[in-house]
Amino acid sequence: SANASESKIFLKVALNTNKDDDFYLYRSIQDEMGNIHEKFQQTFKGLKVEFGEFIVHKNKAGSIYTINGKHPA
Repeated sequence: SANASESKIFLKVALNTNKDDDFYLYRSIQDEMGNIHEKFQQTFKGLKVEFGEFIVHKNKAGSIYTINGKHPA
């Protein structure tokens, strides 16, 4: 979505990541109610993090209402 960078910043803050962590949007889905679900893959120093997948859920207005995903230990 147009505001994927906003979602990425939200993930970095919520997960308290460091400068070597990043996220890239690989899929964005809009459901029948107009909510948007952005799927992100976590990377570390440019490498894909196994099981580092997160979904940012936004309402029709574009406001984030929850995130969920798998965070490697």
